[in-house]
Amino acid sequence: MIIPALDLLDGFCVRLKQGDFRKSTIYRSDPLEVAEGFIKAGAKFLHLVDLNAAKGEGSNRAIIEDIRKRVACGIQVGGGIREEEDVKALVLLGVERLILGTVFILQPERVEEWASRYKVDFYAALDADKGKVKTQGWQADGGLSVEDAALLARKTGMAGIVYTDISRDGMLCGPDTAGALRLAEVSQLPVIISGGVSGMADIEEAAPYFGQGIAGIIVGKALYEGALDLQEALKRVKNLKKERNDE
Repeated sequence: MIIPALDLLDGFCVRLKQGDFRKSTIYRSDPLEVAEGFIKAGAKFLHLVDLNAAKGEGSNRAIIEDIRKRVACGIQVGGGIREEEDVKALVLLGVERLILGTVFILQPERVEEWASRYKVDFYAALDADKGKVKTQGWQADGGLSVEDAALLARKTGMAGIVYTDISRDGMLCGPDTAGALRLAEVSQLPVIISGGVSGMADIEEAAPYFGQGIAGIIVGKALYEGALDLQEALKRVKNLKKERNDE
């Protein structure tokens, strides 16, 4: 599954380089228009990141609500989900998947409780820099290796993992597909790859593992800068799947 990303900062669609808020580029001023464009191209799921909430400086919750009302596809939301009130609010909006980073690493027992109580899929955000997990919007050391965090995700009842190699994020240098497969093997959970997708070749590298450890791949900057056509990429993945089934 190809999952287009909308990173929301101050109401705009932006992309950061390696998680650095000082290196943000505004791509579009209307996130609703962007979301609808992705759905028109054939996307079945959207990846929304509330960068203001991740920083602890407000939120883009109203925009997320508007997107939820306007599109019929699945939505996963990450960024600043640290209190039960955040979980309740997003569940009430109808968000299908919540991605937890800081609270999952620092307070896994709380996340385990939420996972047992709320009828929504919780995914662990493993945002790694040189094999170590980062928290607080990628600004703080989480104190765990990415492999240990993957094991913790399984222990706490997470439905899956979103794995980001921070060094690749926004750099168009290719995602860490091998690392994602390793985490899938360690945790026995489906892993969504994020960070670094540069074009069709990266999609084709990951596609053979869709449904076999890899649950999908998140694409952001490559779409916004025209390096990847979403409709064509979705068609290519569908054809690759058909070719494998015909073998």
